[in-house]
Amino acid sequence: MGEEEKRHCKKCGEEKMVSEFEMYRHHSKKDIWMPSNRCKSCKMKHNNAWRKAKRNKEKKYYWVYCLPEEHYVGITSNVKDRMATHRSGGRITEGYELITKCRHPARALMIEAILHLKGYHGCNYKYYS
Repeated sequence: MGEEEKRHCKKCGEEKMVSEFEMYRHHSKKDIWMPSNRCKSCKMKHNNAWRKAKRNKEKKYYWVYCLPEEHYVGITSNVKDRMATHRSGGRITEGYELITKCRHPARALMIEAILHLKGYHGCNYKYYS
């Protein structure tokens, strides 16, 4: 029996058997399979680190909120700080309501605009630029 071909891992630098590398299709020759440039263990470490970083990444939401006493609606990504700003500006924030949370500011702006058309006060110039 012939010896199996060996290959160097570009990540760890070790020489390993080709069977320790993932195979992928050649980008232009779909019928040709080639070994990856990283061994399976390095690829697994890389993928696990990427998943962990993605999981720990803070998701940013835009909240549409209402101050019923003021008949005011607005958008914020930090509710606690925004309510503190309203209180320091003399607004009544007790009983504020979180109407919805949006992943994208454009959707939050659309909801806010609809509420303005219904008679609520407020306009958030920060998100219109």
